[in-house]
Amino acid sequence: MPGITISRRDGKWSVRAEGCCGLGGTQAYYDRAHAVQVLNEGGRLTGWDAISFQITDRRGRVHQYSS
Repeated sequence: MPGITISRRDGKWSVRAEGCCGLGGTQAYYDRAHAVQVLNEGGRLTGWDAISFQITDRRGRVHQYSS
């Protein structure tokens, strides 16, 4: 069954879309939005390859994104 989970951690909102019927593409949309937010707040691109990339935020936490 499809679903969306919305949570807040460290003052940041997080949205996770799960399920069937095309909701998987929605997760990629939110992952890209999160990556842009981290970069705008002082994060930096620290690694990438053909299917994924890694960003380190200004606090030193590593975020991994993949397609």
